[in-house]
Amino acid sequence: MKNYLIITVIVLITINMKAQEQKFYYNDSDYITFIKKGSGSISLVYLHGFGASKNSWDDFYPLLDSTKYTSYLIDLKGFGNSSIPKDNKYSLNENKKILTKFIDSNVTQEYYLFGHSYGGGVSLLLATSKKLRNKPKLLILMDCAAYNIDTPFFIKYLQNPFLSNTMYLFSTPKIRAKFTLNRIVNEENYTKKILNRYVESFKGAGKKYSFVQSAKQIAPENYEQLIAEYSKIKTPTLIIWGKQDMVLSVKQGELLSKQIENSKLVIIDICGHIPQEEKTDETFKIVEAFINNQ
Repeated sequence: MKNYLIITVIVLITINMKAQEQKFYYNDSDYITFIKKGSGSISLVYLHGFGASKNSWDDFYPLLDSTKYTSYLIDLKGFGNSSIPKDNKYSLNENKKILTKFIDSNVTQEYYLFGHSYGGGVSLLLATSKKLRNKPKLLILMDCAAYNIDTPFFIKYLQNPFLSNTMYLFSTPKIRAKFTLNRIVNEENYTKKILNRYVESFKGAGKKYSFVQSAKQIAPENYEQLIAEYSKIKTPTLIIWGKQDMVLSVKQGELLSKQIENSKLVIIDICGHIPQEEKTDETFKIVEAFINNQ
């Protein structure tokens, strides 16, 4: 009887989680998946990093009051459970266009935009976009992809046809996740929970295509022009960076903080590339203090 009850609870939880996931169609056949949580009057829009999914925020977002905030946890194009069209359109700008449609269609109230790494790059494009009608009131960036400096090792692997083909031919999602996380997460913060989360993100038919295309198109053709736009951002901005980030160095965070006039940079010690997963409580306290001071 006890085992039956445990199985029943697990099944109910699984059904509930699946029921919460929604699809936003940005054209007739293609969509991004998202989960909407909470019932507050202020929205929080979360964008994950390269190769990750909306689940990378699972430890962080529940810490913010669900009666005060409504959270939108989004899978970017080709990541998580979003569709993977073979259209060769996987640039940061393509994600900006999709998110512009999503936000203007779904997020009608005041909102704060969270962006980690790759998702931070998309967030910067949204913050400087002239086509986005509903602009974020606050911008919260974590180890943000803002400059074409020091291309991450996993991007280089994916951009190289021989290396990417070999990697996918002779490894499993678990091996690829371990290989990646061993180089981006501070060893003191590495957990099985984080590993399992990324193993799931790396799984799925078509992921090789979406990962490779996203890597190849990661640097916009007009990057220097886009970078110049950062100085025009007037939105209050919090920039959080892991001191031991081996993917995007702290120097990039310092550069971004200087370029965005109304910004604050906070560096977290003993932390790699993923603050919201490695140092969840500390990251939350920093974010909470920033919000409360606005």
